[in-house]
Amino acid sequence: IIMRNINIMNLILVEGASGMMGGNQSHEFHYPAEVGDDTLLQCKKCGFGMNKEMSPKLVQCPKCSSTDIEFTRAIEVGHTFDLGTFYSNALSATYSDIDGTMKPPYMGSYGLGVSRLIGASVECLSTQEIIQWPRSLSPFTVCIIPAKEGSIEENASLNNIHSLYNHFTKIFGDDIVIDDRTHMTIGKRLIEAKKLGFPFVVIIGKKINENPTQTHPT
Repeated sequence: IIMRNINIMNLILVEGASGMMGGNQSHEFHYPAEVGDDTLLQCKKCGFGMNKEMSPKLVQCPKCSSTDIEFTRAIEVGHTFDLGTFYSNALSATYSDIDGTMKPPYMGSYGLGVSRLIGASVECLSTQEIIQWPRSLSPFTVCIIPAKEGSIEENASLNNIHSLYNHFTKIFGDDIVIDDRTHMTIGKRLIEAKKLGFPFVVIIGKKINENPTQTHPT
């Protein structure tokens, strides 16, 4: 079973307020989502975008004067700041340029909302019943669910589980977990695997007995 793979990097870049950070300008990176706290204004003619908080009553694009403005709800997950010499001047910080003159360093910074990325993943990619993590955030990439204890597939499952695990480590490294709670049914463990958001779930089910010499994950 392959969980749905979604590109979380489908971000929208807009201008944002520098706020307490100061500097000449800043840009925000947003993931479009109806549950987002921010509203983005995007010009459909020239592509310029900005956070609505910068100009709540904007009726036309400040770049091309178009009135074809699109409103998008979104979650902010990153913010970059062009600080210029704002802080270096305040701190009297200088460096020696190649011509020997002393100049204030030009500065910039960026911030990634680590907790926001997690929240955005859950809010945008999941349902009420299933979490769908991107592989970079998932607890493990692959979850292997062996046959239930006492089932007709149990022996074949036990004989193949280690070779199957070793096979997947060649592809995904050690980012693999085996749900060895074989006292539980496969169905219950699959439901929990979906709730935990593993990108790949491999079930050792009844097909394992079709050819005992080979592994047949379903």
